[in-house]
Amino acid sequence: MLSIASRFWLFSVLLTIGLWSGLRASPLFVLCLYFVWLIFEDLARKLAGNDITLYFTKYFLMAGIVLQLIRRHPWHRRPFPPLLALWIGLWALVVIGNSFNPNLWHPLQALVGIHADLLFLIVFLPAGYWLLQKSDDLRRLMVVICLLSVFPTIVAFVQWVYDPSFLNTTVMVGTELRPINVRGIGEVEIAQVNSVFTEHGRFANYAEMICWYGLSAIVLFASPQRNFPQVTGWLGFSMGVMDMLLLAKRRPILNSLVGLLLFVTLALPRRRIFSIFPVRHLSLVVALLVGLYLLYPQTFKSVQDFLLKTMIGSDERPSEIAVRMPSYLEQLQIIGDVGLLGNGTGSVALGLQYLQTRLGIDIPEPVTENGFADKAWNYGLLGLLVWCGLLAQLLWELSRGPTHTLDPRWWAFRRLVLCWALPYFTLSQLIGSHFMTDYLAQSYYWFLIGLALRQISLLNADTPPSLKVVAAPCR
Repeated sequence: MLSIASRFWLFSVLLTIGLWSGLRASPLFVLCLYFVWLIFEDLARKLAGNDITLYFTKYFLMAGIVLQLIRRHPWHRRPFPPLLALWIGLWALVVIGNSFNPNLWHPLQALVGIHADLLFLIVFLPAGYWLLQKSDDLRRLMVVICLLSVFPTIVAFVQWVYDPSFLNTTVMVGTELRPINVRGIGEVEIAQVNSVFTEHGRFANYAEMICWYGLSAIVLFASPQRNFPQVTGWLGFSMGVMDMLLLAKRRPILNSLVGLLLFVTLALPRRRIFSIFPVRHLSLVVALLVGLYLLYPQTFKSVQDFLLKTMIGSDERPSEIAVRMPSYLEQLQIIGDVGLLGNGTGSVALGLQYLQTRLGIDIPEPVTENGFADKAWNYGLLGLLVWCGLLAQLLWELSRGPTHTLDPRWWAFRRLVLCWALPYFTLSQLIGSHFMTDYLAQSYYWFLIGLALRQISLLNADTPPSLKVVAAPCR
């Protein structure tokens, strides 16, 4: 645990860095600094015995992003979609207004709820939409994010194959952490490790985000000639796929499969898919996975058996998806009992466990696992309608074809994000809720969505001639 003096100096240094980066540095530096820190924050917490002080260090770096937005005031040059801004404003009113709900057990619940349901939305969606102004900055940011994925994957692989306690040795019982989650179906048993993060669920969220950032880099920098950003995109995609498979977490796998299927069948003209989406490099991903499978067959076989038995089912055991889905849908019945305003901001949110264990605040356990039911429990029928309206407007804005650019790569990138966001905000929400309020996942997906909302391409104007054949859908 850090001493008071150590915390003071840590916060002083981070505050200085945040202020300097917000007032003096480039937007690219501020964003890279934040996303790099996300990888190492949880690792520092684990090695410090889950010192919760380290959790708050990211906000000094977020302050740099906010200062960049204020200092550059880009909204004068490129306004935010007005209807989407209206829905975000309504959602902010719902979240903040329900912070004074008399049904709350403790005022600190409201702070946890604002953090979970609003803070990252109002920071990273505008950051993605406004901060990056140059194609070189976009290229460098994507390269940094994809390259960073190698370190968590290496750590996770060591935990899977050799020692689950690797970089988990100082995590003790009673620190609210679950570094290893052992799952078993009959004789099949797997260990869902946490890599550098504090728990396996956050690692699963990270793996899904990296998968889609890698795909975004592949599409954005598609070219007949292999280039470094495209290679790092395939690298990030490979790391994300391998992490999701070995974690055997069903939700991110299902969401990614549905999103990819939508992208391939609906977003791209089938006869032109090889022009815009260089699938010939998919052999790199296949070679990596096959090579690791041959080297460590037992690890992969256990995961394979677990996924087949739980997702597809067998004669002895039905699919868990088929068993659980009715239960998730039944939880929607709670919407009729929550009233107009619900139980207050933060009644269901990630982070409440720290109020219970660290401060001794007695808070009832969540009553649902359904994302829509959770929103209704927190914000009532009114809040649920506003949340659904916000998501519908967001998906509508993403579905609108860019009218001011003929760059097919940017058009395909927007469609890629739409095809991922559609199941993420609908199907995935039906079968879960915590992934929607995880700060790490929110930082990644709100930023990517904000970037995709830009209708004017951020890429260089010189589109490769071989790609112009797919520009027709952009008109």
